[in-house]
Amino acid sequence: MHSQLFPSRCFRLLILVSLLFPPVLVIHAAEDKPSEAAKSDESKDEKKGDDSSKKSKIKKYDEVITTNAVTKSGLFRVHKIEEKLYYEIPVEAFDTDMLWVTQISETTAGSSYAGMPVGDRVVRWEQHGEQVLLRDVHYDIRADTTDAIAKAVKESNLAPIIRVFDIKAYGRDKAPVIEVIDLFKKEVRAPNLLRRILFSCRKKSFSKAKSWLKSC
Repeated sequence: MHSQLFPSRCFRLLILVSLLFPPVLVIHAAEDKPSEAAKSDESKDEKKGDDSSKKSKIKKYDEVITTNAVTKSGLFRVHKIEEKLYYEIPVEAFDTDMLWVTQISETTAGSSYAGMPVGDRVVRWEQHGEQVLLRDVHYDIRADTTDAIAKAVKESNLAPIIRVFDIKAYGRDKAPVIEVIDLFKKEVRAPNLLRRILFSCRKKSFSKAKSWLKSC
């Protein structure tokens, strides 16, 4: 009796287990690994992307200083093209302390007078890669160059950067060409050309829309 019923119970139990826990198909898929050729192509694409991002923005001289430029030669070669102003700085002029003098040539009645000195400042131009730095040089703290403390004084009196200019092109003898119109039409921290003029003329603000470069 028991021997006849046991297989039947076992069969029903197997069916119940099968219904409760259906079979699971396990597939082991191997991870696709990029081939050496694919890796090489990817590295080339990345390198191309890096090269394009690092590509120089410096143009040919004739593309920047066109035939429409009005040029004057002095310490720098100064080029005026419509409302743009460019300095072409000779290589030998870099790392040289220069006295920057500002005067009022014309003004409105009651504000100031023509020829009034606005101020002077010592500046230094430096080339740094594809950029030119304009530094504000101070001599408030100084020491004899033969003195042992001279090095400490120099390192404690670093000339702050007034402005950074991107080099637009190279002239003859690798002279960098930079656009400097913002020095005259925007307020900058130093050498405070506009701020000093505003103070001298008793003005509070500068209107770029009502201003233009008359001569270079």
